[in-house]
Amino acid sequence: MRKPRQQNLLLLAASYYFYGTLHIGYAALLGLSTITDFFLARGMMARPEHKRLFLILSLIVNLGVLAFFKYAGFFVQKVNAFLALFDLQSNLIHILLPAGLSFFTLKKLVHFGVNKAMIR
Repeated sequence: MRKPRQQNLLLLAASYYFYGTLHIGYAALLGLSTITDFFLARGMMARPEHKRLFLILSLIVNLGVLAFFKYAGFFVQKVNAFLALFDLQSNLIHILLPAGLSFFTLKKLVHFGVNKAMIR
């Protein structure tokens, strides 16, 4: 493969496959995150006067997903410990952090950060 577009599509497909083999939900998360940022980037190009808004939306979505997966387990554990004081049980599940999510999220934010210079 010599064309960059074909190489990028192959890498994208391989990433989805890798995430999908770990858990199909992780592939869906990766896909939704990619699609969200794709449309936010398109919005930045289509409506230059609203670039800052699109950047802020990207930060909220990406950091929100990262924060949820990083800290949900902590909060579930604390809620379960609190309920145990009253001999109660919860049906809260333990949520695992998908492999590489921090890297993937921060890499995307760096990409949007490059556009920050264009916002000014």
